[in-house]
Amino acid sequence: MYINRVVIKNDYNFKRFLTHGKNSVKNEFILLCLGYNVNKLHTKTQNERVGRTLH
Repeated sequence: MYINRVVIKNDYNFKRFLTHGKNSVKNEFILLCLGYNVNKLHTKTQNERVGRTLH
């Protein structure tokens, strides 16, 4: 978990949350994690390391 947080902060240039409130910050963090995972999947797909097709 710690490594992912460092990657999100450094590679995605994330400094702080843009929203206020517990639910809004949680939703923003979920979107950041979703983007991170989609980017990771895209990289693996491009390098043909997934092992199966996505359709």
